[in-house]
Amino acid sequence: MTQSQALEQRAKRLLSDHQRRAKKAGQVLDYDLDHIRQLIDGSPCCRWCRLPVAFDQLSLDHVHPLARGGSYCFFNLCLACRRCNTLRGRLTEAETLELLEFLAGLHPAAREDIERRLLAGGRGYAGGRSAR
Repeated sequence: MTQSQALEQRAKRLLSDHQRRAKKAGQVLDYDLDHIRQLIDGSPCCRWCRLPVAFDQLSLDHVHPLARGGSYCFFNLCLACRRCNTLRGRLTEAETLELLEFLAGLHPAAREDIERRLLAGGRGYAGGRSAR
């Protein structure tokens, strides 16, 4: 499979996932596969960390989180790497930028520890110390 074919499959899976979740929420998407292709082609970097996103790490993120009143509208979508999408969770755009700025100012060991904890979703993570 070529990279182009793999990217196409990823875009189809992303669309299918969004359609399923929107239907469950009683909403209808105002975008289709062509819109997702445009988004991927037009922005090869993660909106949050600004690094290029490999097709297997590609996710569509809602700029205004659904859990905070965002909608399944095309204008609310952005390209994000899975790491940043998971890291930000339900944070708003402003909160996400504040978090990233805070993390950037930390010692690398502290930043890594906090990121691992956030990415673990409150569960324990490998490499962490056990509670005493």
